Amino acid sequence: MRGILLPAVLALPLALGGCSDDGATLPDSRAPDQQTGDVSIADLPPADGPLADAPVPDGPQTDAPPAPEEQGPEAAPPDQGPQPDGPKTCSADKECKVFEDCCDCYPIYTWESPGMCKMACTDKACKTDLNLVPAEAHCVKGKCFLGGGTCASDADCQMVNDCCSCMALPAKSTPPACNIKACFVATCTARGVPTAKAQCVSGSCRVAP
Repeated sequence: MRGILLPAVLALPLALGGCSDDGATLPDSRAPDQQTGDVSIADLPPADGPLADAPVPDGPQTDAPPAPEEQGPEAAPPDQGPQPDGPKTCSADKECKVFEDCCDCYPIYTWESPGMCKMACTDKACKTDLNLVPAEAHCVKGKCFLGGGTCASDADCQMVNDCCSCMALPAKSTPPACNIKACFVATCTARGVPTAKAQCVSGSCRVAP
């Protein structure tokens, strides 16, 4: 049996399928993902404009800066008096004292504390080396000078002024040895009292300008 042949007029619409009566192509009724495939956010083009490159701050943001912590008044440091590295000057005898150990006997300011020598002894250097009892320190023109002993008049005192020392001792005392034989200026001149002399004041010998 022969197949049935459809008229050409009827077969044409079946072949075209997606065409309208006026010849225009009909839209595809499939879903978008079936037309072009899946589209993700990564496939989208980057945004344009100043906000695209702006950094995103971390954490909550505030317009006002944090208030500073309240602190109480700072305590003033204790008054420690003149320091060893301060100006070397005095204004009265009470600001001078005698430093003596088994090795040395010399005047210092009251705020100074030299180190002691390691030698052991029965009597200290002011007595054994200078025969100066008692030893005293006096303030003369802002400097401390060694003196002391006992006296009744200026004749009972002697002035020691060499390359090592500038001090007033009793006449019976033996001046300390100086191992510097020559110097540009004597010690009293170097310490600001070039015309220093020994005087008996209140029963003890002292340097006078």
